[in-house]
Amino acid sequence: MTRGSGTEGSMQYRDSEDMDFDDAINAFLNEYSPVEVLNGQDGMCDLLNAKDESFGDSLSSIHCQLEETDNSNSDRGDEEFLPRGRSRKRVKTKHLPRKAEIASLRAEAESLQAKLLPLQYKFAKTEASMKESMAGPVFSQSQQIWRRVALTQFDRRRKAEAENASLREMVALQVLEAKNLRRVLKRRTRIEMLEDTLGLKGMTGLLTQNPLTDSRIFQKLEQAADALFCRIDSLFAMKNMDALPFTGHSREANLDKINGAYYEVCQKRLVPFSIQETDRAVWRCLGSLGLTNMQDVGGPGVRFNCHSDPMEADDNTLQTTFSVVISGVEKLVGTYNQKVVRRYKDNERVVFICRVLSEPRFQSGQSGVSATTTTHIILEAPEESATDLTEMKIYFGAERDVSTTEKDTTAPWAIAAWDELVPRFAGDVETILLESNTDGC
Repeated sequence: MTRGSGTEGSMQYRDSEDMDFDDAINAFLNEYSPVEVLNGQDGMCDLLNAKDESFGDSLSSIHCQLEETDNSNSDRGDEEFLPRGRSRKRVKTKHLPRKAEIASLRAEAESLQAKLLPLQYKFAKTEASMKESMAGPVFSQSQQIWRRVALTQFDRRRKAEAENASLREMVALQVLEAKNLRRVLKRRTRIEMLEDTLGLKGMTGLLTQNPLTDSRIFQKLEQAADALFCRIDSLFAMKNMDALPFTGHSREANLDKINGAYYEVCQKRLVPFSIQETDRAVWRCLGSLGLTNMQDVGGPGVRFNCHSDPMEADDNTLQTTFSVVISGVEKLVGTYNQKVVRRYKDNERVVFICRVLSEPRFQSGQSGVSATTTTHIILEAPEESATDLTEMKIYFGAERDVSTTEKDTTAPWAIAAWDELVPRFAGDVETILLESNTDGC
């Protein structure tokens, strides 16, 4: 039976039966695969052309054949039902869930961002280094001076912070002791420790040993200061002060020297302030010179505690006495000091001469070898200076008059104290200048 005869038979059934047959044919065409017809499976056409079977049997046979066809071709899918009898394999696209796709994109964005940050940092660093290399370290004289002043103040601040930390530790220790000391013996021990720390015991001994202040000593110190002022230019020329750099200091010490200066320190500074402002700052520093409490001077546990008496001062002269209690040094109680400061002004410069006479005192009541220290300072404006600049030259010398048979046992401790006080004098002047200008703003 041919495909055309099968079609004519189906048309005869349509003329003889009701309209339900159209629905059956449509279902058959929708579910039947034409590939099987091309492969020679014509069983359905034979069933439709059978004249001796009734319409009901034909319809039931069609349904049976459709079920068999569905079972045999269930694995092939809809892609086998192709027009014009040609098969084509459809590629199924696997779609990810929307949430998984968003998470994947976020992870990729974070990975790219992590790679971008190092590149941005490297680019910024390279750009900054290029700008810095192009600019070059070109500073004016005023900027260099301010930079040096800032570095000096930074170093002083760091030392002050370290000292504050140690003081806080001492305060915490005192609080702990105040809570635990209950008995009289511990309280007495604590009082003795405080007296030793503050130099109260040594102060009592010094007061009993110190003679009354003699005005003739101050007159001699003033006369010596006036004589030094007359030859200060020759002294500075001999020490070659003009050749000194504006940073650091030079130091010479010779304990074997019997007469004359056995300790010398030379300094030169350039401060960005006027002579008048620097004059006032130097005057304040000279008034407090030697009145700084110090710890661990020349060795561990050695303390210097200063106690000043009232000062007598006018416009250009200052007189005072002070005692330094030294603890931690065997048999040494301290020193008794008399100080005179003289100031000399003219139109071009200001000169300061500070003389201090120190007499050591021992526990036995005897006095040691006296030493006289002299501080020479010249303030003047640099030549061809367009801004407020002041050049400060400082010479500090210590001398003694000792015989060959007499031994000076206090000189090492005195040198250790001067090494702490003298080099920081210029920094103290700068600090006062900065504080005065800050308060005035």
